[in-house]
Amino acid sequence: MIITKRALENPESIIEKASKASIRIYSIGLEYLQDGALQVMKTLANKTGGDFRHLTASEIMDWIDQVEPLP
Repeated sequence: MIITKRALENPESIIEKASKASIRIYSIGLEYLQDGALQVMKTLANKTGGDFRHLTASEIMDWIDQVEPLP
């Protein structure tokens, strides 16, 4: 899990390591992200076969309310 408000310094290194280990990165941007951080999160997800979502707090709460509970 990567939690950040700003861009990471060496995302290509993370992408390379994740790809070698067959790890997909799924990331969620919460509320406001600096432009550089937003692009890095998208790139990390896209280049590893994962997904990126940019959500507001209310969108996250709506999603949580709709998710099936764990068994």
